Amino acid sequence: SVEPNLFAIGTATVLCLNLGLYLLGKRSIGQLSVIIILSLAILFAYTRSVYGALLIALVVLMILAKKTRVLKTAFLYSVIVVLILMSLGILLPRDNPVRRALAERAATLVDFKGGTGGGRIEGYRIALQGFRNYPIFGNGTLSAETKIFNPYTGMYQERMGSHGWLTGSWIQSLHDTGIIGFAILFALFGFLIRSNYHLFKQLPEGDSNKCLALGFLGGNIIILVTSQLSSPLWTAFPYIYWGINMGFISACKKKISLDAAEKPALDSKPPQPTAP
Repeated sequence: SVEPNLFAIGTATVLCLNLGLYLLGKRSIGQLSVIIILSLAILFAYTRSVYGALLIALVVLMILAKKTRVLKTAFLYSVIVVLILMSLGILLPRDNPVRRALAERAATLVDFKGGTGGGRIEGYRIALQGFRNYPIFGNGTLSAETKIFNPYTGMYQERMGSHGWLTGSWIQSLHDTGIIGFAILFALFGFLIRSNYHLFKQLPEGDSNKCLALGFLGGNIIILVTSQLSSPLWTAFPYIYWGINMGFISACKKKISLDAAEKPALDSKPPQPTAP
């Protein structure tokens, strides 16, 4: 609850589930209200990686739901919201906490000396150097030396915030577990996204499970994209989410198999005599 990135990632996955139900199910004011509330929560978490991941997930969900026209409307509303926020940022007093927060987040994005950009570049340098030493099995979990000298403070400190963290799952897996771990991690992402996609295509129109399959697909896209810049894989959240998702996929597959087995049996019944 105190980590804005994780809060935004978890909220965005729940938002995708609600969007799946809203796009393919019976739309209601209540559902729309929930979507707006979750969107505002994500907006004010100031997590840029989630903004980008949510944009990608929204495009995928809209295309699969055959709501491409809605994309234009969503884009126009997004532009309006951005313009309103920029106007508020200009009009608010300099000491206003909202304006200060927005300015600080924007500044760290392009600050490659003391901001997050500089930390990530340093993390990539450390990770690639370690990966070259042990490319097959890696160097070990959280084994990277991330404490570096900070010329601004004159002290050694954790540049990435936590010992061994290299700012993203792709570079972390390459350094810690080598090509083997990297392949396993992204095979897991690929399996979940592919399974949800095929389940979405298999389920009939009007089935509520089809809506959820679309939502789970969007949520996995969120986790995949954001984990390249944040650290949700260090927490219990994605594994609980994946456990629920895999249970859902298994239950739906079983239902599809049972329905397919029952259909030939019904079709093979002899025709009933009709009354004269």
